[in-house]
Amino acid sequence: MVLATAGVWAGLAASFGAVWQLPADLLVGAGLVALTVVDLRYQLLPRRIVIPLGLGALALFGLAGAATDDGGALVRAVLCAVAAFAVFAVVRFVNPAALGGGT
Repeated sequence: MVLATAGVWAGLAASFGAVWQLPADLLVGAGLVALTVVDLRYQLLPRRIVIPLGLGALALFGLAGAATDDGGALVRAVLCAVAAFAVFAVVRFVNPAALGGGT
């Protein structure tokens, strides 16, 4: 898990360079590696990882947007997150067995 996270971080740093959004990208990358490992082992995504990851990403992307005067990017990201949540909520409503509820 540590090596996978290091690889993701190296790839993100090489792709984006030293920009304001990099800390948020690193947080999301590490969180997604952890969620992948947990999901593969237990077939669930624990809320105790998902919620802090989402709040941390929101805060760091908000800081990056404020620092670069690009608040529109943050608004678009939040709208995309809301749309993704809505899609998964519909799937859960239509077929509750298709998605778990987290723990």
